[in-house]
Amino acid sequence: MCAESGLNPNYFQMVNIREHCSFVHQDNKEKATQKAKNLIRAGVNRARLLETVPIKVLSVEKSALVVGAGIAGMHAA
Repeated sequence: MCAESGLNPNYFQMVNIREHCSFVHQDNKEKATQKAKNLIRAGVNRARLLETVPIKVLSVEKSALVVGAGIAGMHAA
């Protein structure tokens, strides 16, 4: 989604509220809400520190070396 929007994909920070709050604290909504707020706050603070990592495009040479003349090696070759 970040790349499609023109943003660097390294700027993505996920906070999993469903797994860490909703499922764990089903019986205590107040505790789940407070934990979700803390997780979101931590995620936003971490996102502030993210840096751009340059994306390099490398050419790939299509060649292979098959070692072994057993059934698996012969099949791979």
